[in-house]
Amino acid sequence: MENTVKPKKYEISGKIYYDIAPAGGIGNGTYISADGDVPAVGKRVMLLDSAGNPVLDENGNQVITTSDSNGDYIFNNISKAGTYKVAVVPEAGDTLSTNSVNSTSSIIGNDFLNANIGGNTVFESSVTLTNTDDKKTANAAFEASNSTLKIKYVDMSGNPIPLDDGSGNVADTDSIHTLREAYTVIPPLNLIGVADYEYAEADLINGMPLTGNLNPGQNTVILSIKRKDAGNIIVHHYEDGEKYRTLHTCRETSPVAEVYFGAESMDLQKALQTKKHSIAGFEYVGIDVSNADSASTPTALGDTTLTYNSSLQTVIYRYRRIAVPVTIVPATPSTPVVPSTPCDTSTW
Repeated sequence: MENTVKPKKYEISGKIYYDIAPAGGIGNGTYISADGDVPAVGKRVMLLDSAGNPVLDENGNQVITTSDSNGDYIFNNISKAGTYKVAVVPEAGDTLSTNSVNSTSSIIGNDFLNANIGGNTVFESSVTLTNTDDKKTANAAFEASNSTLKIKYVDMSGNPIPLDDGSGNVADTDSIHTLREAYTVIPPLNLIGVADYEYAEADLINGMPLTGNLNPGQNTVILSIKRKDAGNIIVHHYEDGEKYRTLHTCRETSPVAEVYFGAESMDLQKALQTKKHSIAGFEYVGIDVSNADSASTPTALGDTTLTYNSSLQTVIYRYRRIAVPVTIVPATPSTPVVPSTPCDTSTW
Protein backbone atom coordinates (compact mmCIF):
# COMPACT_ATOMS: atom_id res chain seq x y z
CA MET A 1 0.00 0.00 0.00
CA GLU A 2 1.45 3.34 -1.06
CA ASN A 3 1.54 6.32 1.28
CA THR A 4 0.00 9.54 -0.04
CA VAL A 5 1.85 12.72 0.81
CA LYS A 6 -0.47 15.70 1.03
CA PRO A 7 1.04 19.05 0.01
CA LYS A 8 1.62 21.44 2.90
CA LYS A 9 -0.88 24.26 3.34
CA TYR A 10 -0.37 27.62 5.00
CA GLU A 11 -2.86 29.85 6.78
CA ILE A 12 -3.52 33.54 7.47
CA SER A 13 -6.48 34.53 9.63
CA GLY A 14 -7.67 37.42 11.73
CA LYS A 15 -10.47 39.56 13.10
CA ILE A 16 -11.83 42.86 11.76
CA TYR A 17 -13.56 44.97 14.39
CA TYR A 18 -14.71 48.43 15.40
CA ASP A 19 -12.57 49.88 18.17
CA ILE A 20 -15.18 51.52 20.40
CA ALA A 21 -13.89 54.20 22.78
CA PRO A 22 -14.86 53.35 26.38
CA ALA A 23 -16.75 55.95 28.37
CA GLY A 24 -14.49 58.92 28.92
CA GLY A 25 -11.66 57.39 26.88
CA ILE A 26 -10.47 56.73 23.35
CA GLY A 27 -10.04 53.66 21.15
CA ASN A 28 -6.92 51.68 22.03
CA GLY A 29 -6.30 49.52 18.95
CA THR A 30 -7.14 46.27 20.71
CA TYR A 31 -10.28 44.15 20.68
CA ILE A 32 -11.84 44.26 24.14
CA SER A 33 -15.51 43.33 24.23
CA ALA A 34 -15.89 44.96 27.64
CA ASP A 35 -15.11 48.30 25.98
CA GLY A 36 -18.01 47.75 23.61
CA ASP A 37 -15.82 46.75 20.64
CA VAL A 38 -17.91 44.97 17.99
CA PRO A 39 -17.09 42.77 14.96
CA ALA A 40 -17.04 44.33 11.49
CA VAL A 41 -19.22 41.92 9.53
CA GLY A 42 -19.14 41.27 5.79
CA LYS A 43 -15.89 43.09 5.01
CA ARG A 44 -14.21 42.04 1.76
CA VAL A 45 -10.68 40.67 2.25
CA MET A 46 -8.20 39.93 -0.57
CA LEU A 47 -5.02 37.86 -0.56
CA LEU A 48 -2.16 39.41 -2.57
CA ASP A 49 1.43 38.46 -3.24
CA SER A 50 4.35 40.57 -1.97
CA ALA A 51 4.15 42.79 -5.06
CA GLY A 52 0.45 43.49 -4.52
CA ASN A 53 -0.82 41.20 -7.28
CA PRO A 54 -3.92 39.05 -6.65
CA VAL A 55 -3.25 35.47 -5.56
CA LEU A 56 -5.23 33.01 -7.71
CA ASP A 57 -6.70 29.67 -6.67
CA GLU A 58 -6.29 26.41 -8.61
CA ASN A 59 -9.16 27.42 -10.89
CA GLY A 60 -7.59 30.76 -11.75
CA ASN A 61 -9.99 32.80 -9.59
CA GLN A 62 -8.82 35.58 -7.30
CA VAL A 63 -8.66 34.52 -3.65
CA ILE A 64 -11.20 36.66 -1.79
CA THR A 65 -13.22 36.11 1.37
CA THR A 66 -15.46 38.14 3.72
CA SER A 67 -15.49 38.54 7.47
CA ASP A 68 -18.17 36.46 9.19
CA SER A 69 -20.65 37.37 11.92
CA ASN A 70 -17.78 37.45 14.43
CA GLY A 71 -15.64 39.67 12.20
CA ASP A 72 -13.31 36.71 11.51
CA TYR A 73 -11.74 35.85 8.14
CA ILE A 74 -9.39 33.05 7.09
CA PHE A 75 -7.24 31.97 4.15
CA ASN A 76 -6.42 28.34 4.92
CA ASN A 77 -5.51 26.95 1.53
CA ILE A 78 -2.29 28.87 0.77
CA SER A 79 -0.04 26.54 -1.21
CA LYS A 80 3.44 27.88 -0.53
CA ALA A 81 5.53 29.85 1.94
CA GLY A 82 6.48 33.46 1.32
CA THR A 83 5.44 37.02 1.99
CA TYR A 84 1.82 37.95 1.34
CA LYS A 85 -0.32 41.02 1.71
CA VAL A 86 -3.81 40.90 3.20
CA ALA A 87 -5.98 43.79 1.98
CA VAL A 88 -9.30 44.80 3.48
CA VAL A 89 -11.56 46.77 1.11
CA PRO A 90 -13.24 49.60 3.08
CA GLU A 91 -16.88 50.53 2.58
CA ALA A 92 -18.42 53.97 2.86
CA GLY A 93 -17.40 55.57 6.17
CA ASP A 94 -14.81 52.95 7.11
CA THR A 95 -11.61 54.41 8.59
CA LEU A 96 -8.64 52.46 9.90
CA SER A 97 -7.70 53.15 13.52
CA THR A 98 -4.53 55.18 13.95
CA ASN A 99 -3.60 52.99 16.93
CA SER A 100 -1.14 50.37 15.65
CA VAL A 101 -0.84 47.47 18.06
CA ASN A 102 0.98 44.26 17.11
CA SER A 103 -1.19 41.23 17.69
CA THR A 104 0.10 38.39 19.90
CA SER A 105 -1.28 35.07 21.06
CA SER A 106 -3.15 36.96 23.80
CA ILE A 107 -3.85 40.34 22.15
CA ILE A 108 -6.09 41.05 19.17
CA GLY A 109 -4.46 44.25 17.99
CA ASN A 110 -4.32 46.33 14.82
CA ASP A 111 -1.78 45.06 12.27
CA PHE A 112 -2.98 47.01 9.24
CA LEU A 113 -1.90 50.25 7.57
CA ASN A 114 -3.52 52.50 4.98
CA ALA A 115 -2.42 51.62 1.44
CA ASN A 116 -3.41 52.07 -2.20
CA ILE A 117 -4.06 49.43 -4.86
CA GLY A 118 -4.87 50.51 -8.39
CA GLY A 119 -5.86 53.95 -7.19
CA ASN A 120 -8.22 52.55 -4.55
CA THR A 121 -7.75 52.91 -0.80
CA VAL A 122 -7.35 49.65 1.12
CA PHE A 123 -6.19 48.62 4.58
CA GLU A 124 -3.15 46.36 4.20
CA SER A 125 -0.99 44.06 6.33
CA SER A 126 2.18 42.23 5.25
CA VAL A 127 2.49 38.63 6.48
CA THR A 128 5.42 36.21 6.01
CA LEU A 129 4.82 32.45 6.15
CA THR A 130 7.59 29.89 6.58
CA ASN A 131 7.74 26.11 6.88
CA THR A 132 8.05 26.45 10.65
CA ASP A 133 5.75 29.46 11.02
CA ASP A 134 2.90 28.38 8.77
CA LYS A 135 -0.06 30.00 10.54
CA LYS A 136 -0.10 33.76 11.03
CA THR A 137 -2.60 36.30 12.30
CA ALA A 138 -3.40 39.81 11.04
CA ASN A 139 -6.17 41.80 12.78
CA ALA A 140 -7.68 45.12 11.74
CA ALA A 141 -9.21 47.83 13.97
CA PHE A 142 -11.62 50.33 12.44
CA GLU A 143 -12.36 53.67 14.05
CA ALA A 144 -15.83 53.76 15.50
CA SER A 145 -16.33 57.45 14.77
CA ASN A 146 -19.51 57.14 12.73
CA SER A 147 -22.19 54.84 11.41
CA THR A 148 -23.08 54.35 7.77
CA LEU A 149 -26.44 53.33 6.34
CA LYS A 150 -26.83 51.49 3.05
CA ILE A 151 -30.29 50.99 1.54
CA LYS A 152 -30.51 48.15 -0.98
CA TYR A 153 -33.38 47.50 -3.39
CA VAL A 154 -33.97 43.88 -4.44
CA ASP A 155 -36.79 41.84 -5.94
CA MET A 156 -38.57 39.14 -3.97
CA SER A 157 -35.80 36.66 -4.86
CA GLY A 158 -33.08 38.98 -3.62
CA ASN A 159 -31.88 39.98 -7.09
CA PRO A 160 -31.14 43.54 -8.30
CA ILE A 161 -34.01 45.33 -10.02
CA PRO A 162 -33.25 46.37 -13.62
CA LEU A 163 -34.14 49.88 -14.75
CA ASP A 164 -36.77 50.13 -17.46
CA ASP A 165 -34.36 51.77 -19.91
CA GLY A 166 -31.85 48.92 -19.60
CA SER A 167 -29.07 51.20 -18.38
CA GLY A 168 -28.42 49.20 -15.20
CA ASN A 169 -30.10 48.37 -11.90
CA VAL A 170 -31.77 50.43 -9.21
CA ALA A 171 -28.81 51.84 -7.28
CA ASP A 172 -28.14 51.40 -3.57
CA THR A 173 -27.95 54.56 -1.47
CA ASP A 174 -25.27 55.27 1.15
CA SER A 175 -25.27 57.88 3.91
CA ILE A 176 -22.96 58.66 6.85
CA HIS A 177 -24.34 59.31 10.35
CA THR A 178 -23.06 59.92 13.83
CA LEU A 179 -22.12 56.86 15.89
CA ARG A 180 -25.20 54.83 16.95
CA GLU A 181 -27.55 57.51 15.61
CA ALA A 182 -31.28 56.76 15.60
CA TYR A 183 -32.60 56.16 12.09
CA THR A 184 -35.85 55.61 10.22
CA VAL A 185 -36.16 54.42 6.62
CA ILE A 186 -39.36 55.34 4.78
CA PRO A 187 -39.82 53.00 1.80
CA PRO A 188 -40.66 54.84 -1.44
CA LEU A 189 -44.10 54.33 -2.92
CA ASN A 190 -42.53 54.13 -6.37
CA LEU A 191 -38.98 53.68 -7.62
CA ILE A 192 -37.53 56.18 -10.07
CA GLY A 193 -36.86 54.52 -13.41
CA VAL A 194 -38.97 51.44 -12.62
CA ALA A 195 -42.67 51.58 -13.42
CA ASP A 196 -43.87 48.07 -12.65
CA TYR A 197 -42.55 47.56 -9.10
CA GLU A 198 -43.63 48.65 -5.64
CA TYR A 199 -42.43 48.19 -2.07
CA ALA A 200 -43.37 44.90 -0.41
CA GLU A 201 -41.45 44.47 2.86
CA ALA A 202 -38.14 44.86 4.63
CA ASP A 203 -35.84 41.82 4.51
CA LEU A 204 -35.26 41.29 8.24
CA ILE A 205 -33.27 38.08 7.72
CA ASN A 206 -30.45 39.65 5.72
CA GLY A 207 -30.86 43.29 6.76
CA MET A 208 -31.88 45.62 9.55
CA PRO A 209 -35.41 46.84 10.46
CA LEU A 210 -36.82 50.08 9.12
CA THR A 211 -36.17 51.91 12.38
CA GLY A 212 -33.73 51.64 15.27
CA ASN A 213 -30.21 52.73 16.22
CA LEU A 214 -27.28 52.31 13.87
CA ASN A 215 -24.40 50.04 14.80
CA PRO A 216 -20.81 51.23 14.39
CA GLY A 217 -19.67 51.02 10.79
CA GLN A 218 -21.81 49.69 7.93
CA ASN A 219 -25.54 49.10 8.44
CA THR A 220 -27.76 47.76 5.68
CA VAL A 221 -31.52 47.97 5.24
CA ILE A 222 -32.81 45.76 2.41
CA LEU A 223 -36.10 46.75 0.81
CA SER A 224 -37.82 43.91 -1.02
CA ILE A 225 -39.69 45.21 -4.05
CA LYS A 226 -42.38 43.23 -5.84
CA ARG A 227 -44.04 43.55 -9.21
CA LYS A 228 -47.30 45.45 -9.02
CA ASP A 229 -50.54 43.49 -9.15
CA ALA A 230 -52.32 43.38 -12.50
CA GLY A 231 -55.78 42.42 -13.67
CA ASN A 232 -56.59 38.75 -14.22
CA ILE A 233 -56.77 37.09 -17.63
CA ILE A 234 -59.86 34.92 -18.18
CA VAL A 235 -60.14 32.44 -21.06
CA HIS A 236 -63.44 30.86 -22.15
CA HIS A 237 -63.93 27.93 -24.50
CA TYR A 238 -67.40 28.13 -26.13
CA GLU A 239 -69.26 26.04 -28.66
CA ASP A 240 -69.80 28.15 -31.76
CA GLY A 241 -73.23 29.77 -31.68
CA GLU A 242 -73.54 29.33 -27.92
CA LYS A 243 -72.99 32.37 -25.76
CA TYR A 244 -72.68 30.87 -22.30
CA ARG A 245 -71.95 27.22 -22.88
CA THR A 246 -68.36 26.51 -21.86
CA LEU A 247 -66.73 23.36 -23.19
CA HIS A 248 -64.58 21.23 -20.95
CA THR A 249 -61.42 19.27 -21.65
CA CYS A 250 -60.80 15.59 -21.03
CA ARG A 251 -59.26 16.44 -17.66
CA GLU A 252 -62.28 18.39 -16.39
CA THR A 253 -65.46 16.87 -15.01
CA SER A 254 -67.38 20.14 -15.45
CA PRO A 255 -66.87 23.12 -17.74
CA VAL A 256 -64.92 26.00 -16.24
CA ALA A 257 -63.19 29.12 -17.49
CA GLU A 258 -59.43 29.37 -17.21
CA VAL A 259 -58.29 32.14 -14.85
CA TYR A 260 -54.71 33.41 -14.87
CA PHE A 261 -54.27 35.59 -11.80
CA GLY A 262 -52.46 38.90 -12.16
CA ALA A 263 -50.94 39.09 -8.67
CA GLU A 264 -47.36 40.45 -8.95
CA SER A 265 -47.53 40.09 -12.74
CA MET A 266 -47.70 43.65 -14.07
CA ASP A 267 -46.24 43.86 -17.61
CA LEU A 268 -45.41 40.14 -17.77
CA GLN A 269 -46.68 38.16 -20.76
CA LYS A 270 -49.01 35.17 -21.02
CA ALA A 271 -49.09 32.98 -24.13
CA LEU A 272 -52.45 31.38 -24.98
CA GLN A 273 -53.36 28.49 -27.28
CA THR A 274 -56.51 26.63 -28.21
CA LYS A 275 -57.59 23.45 -26.44
CA LYS A 276 -58.68 21.72 -29.64
CA HIS A 277 -56.56 18.66 -28.92
CA SER A 278 -58.12 18.08 -25.53
CA ILE A 279 -61.80 18.90 -26.17
CA ALA A 280 -63.27 15.70 -27.54
CA GLY A 281 -65.46 15.91 -30.63
CA PHE A 282 -64.79 19.60 -31.44
CA GLU A 283 -62.53 21.57 -33.75
CA TYR A 284 -61.25 25.15 -33.46
CA VAL A 285 -63.24 27.85 -35.28
CA GLY A 286 -61.99 31.24 -34.10
CA ILE A 287 -60.89 33.54 -31.28
CA ASP A 288 -62.34 36.78 -29.88
CA VAL A 289 -59.78 39.13 -28.29
CA SER A 290 -61.94 42.28 -28.41
CA ASN A 291 -61.96 42.38 -24.59
CA ALA A 292 -58.21 41.82 -24.25
CA ASP A 293 -56.57 45.14 -25.10
CA SER A 294 -53.02 43.79 -24.94
CA ALA A 295 -53.52 40.72 -27.15
CA SER A 296 -51.20 40.21 -30.08
CA THR A 297 -52.76 39.48 -33.46
CA PRO A 298 -53.91 35.85 -33.25
CA THR A 299 -52.38 33.32 -35.63
CA ALA A 300 -54.48 31.09 -37.87
CA LEU A 301 -54.24 28.44 -35.16
CA GLY A 302 -55.49 30.80 -32.46
CA ASP A 303 -52.18 31.48 -30.74
CA THR A 304 -51.94 34.90 -29.06
CA THR A 305 -49.90 36.58 -26.33
CA LEU A 306 -51.33 38.93 -23.70
CA THR A 307 -49.49 41.37 -21.45
CA TYR A 308 -50.76 41.74 -17.90
CA ASN A 309 -51.96 45.30 -17.27
CA SER A 310 -54.28 47.06 -14.85
CA SER A 311 -57.47 45.85 -16.54
CA LEU A 312 -59.34 42.55 -16.58
CA GLN A 313 -58.83 40.89 -19.97
CA THR A 314 -61.05 38.20 -21.47
CA VAL A 315 -60.38 35.89 -24.42
CA ILE A 316 -62.98 33.63 -26.01
CA TYR A 317 -62.14 30.56 -28.09
CA ARG A 318 -64.93 29.03 -30.20
CA TYR A 319 -65.25 25.47 -31.45
CA ARG A 320 -67.71 23.45 -33.52
CA ARG A 321 -68.68 19.83 -33.42
CA ILE A 322 -66.88 17.46 -35.73
CA ALA A 323 -69.29 15.56 -37.97
CA VAL A 324 -68.91 11.85 -37.31
CA PRO A 325 -69.76 9.56 -40.27
CA VAL A 326 -72.50 7.07 -39.52
CA THR A 327 -71.43 3.45 -39.81
CA ILE A 328 -74.21 0.92 -40.48
CA VAL A 329 -73.49 -2.21 -38.51
CA PRO A 330 -75.43 -5.39 -39.34
CA ALA A 331 -77.73 -6.43 -36.56
CA THR A 332 -76.14 -9.03 -34.34
CA PRO A 333 -76.89 -10.29 -30.87
CA SER A 334 -73.90 -8.37 -29.59
CA THR A 335 -73.98 -4.77 -28.34
CA PRO A 336 -73.84 -2.32 -31.31
CA VAL A 337 -70.69 -0.21 -31.72
CA VAL A 338 -71.27 3.47 -30.99
CA PRO A 339 -68.87 5.73 -32.95
CA SER A 340 -66.96 8.20 -30.85
CA THR A 341 -64.06 10.61 -31.05
CA PRO A 342 -61.25 9.75 -28.65
CA CYS A 343 -59.75 12.38 -26.42
CA ASP A 344 -56.26 13.34 -27.52
CA THR A 345 -54.10 13.79 -24.44
CA SER A 346 -50.85 14.17 -26.33
CA THR A 347 -50.70 17.93 -25.79
CA TRP A 348 -51.59 18.03 -22.11
